[in-house]
Amino acid sequence: MSGFALQIVTPDGCMFQGQAQALLVPTTQGYVSIRKGHADYVAALCSGTVSVTSADTVKKAACGGGFISVENGEVRMVATTFDYEEDTEH
Repeated sequence: MSGFALQIVTPDGCMFQGQAQALLVPTTQGYVSIRKGHADYVAALCSGTVSVTSADTVKKAACGGGFISVENGEVRMVATTFDYEEDTEH
C-alpha cells in the first residue's frame, strides 16, 4: 500500500520520518485524518493523542501542541512535545 511522506519533529529531534498510510491529529478545530492525496493544509495542533499508521501498524503518541502542514503530498508535523505510548512509564 502506498502512502505519503511524513516527518514529525520536536525540539528534541526527529520522532518519525518515512512513509505513512494515515495520520490522525488533534487540531484546534477537532481531529483531522490525513491520508495520501490530502489537499494542501495548515493547522494548529492542540494537546491530544496522535495516531500514526505505517507498514500496517498503528502507533499512538501524546502530543502537546504545535502545527501540521501538508504541501504537495508531503506532511510535516512540528510538535512541542511528542511521546509514544510505549515510551511512557506506567
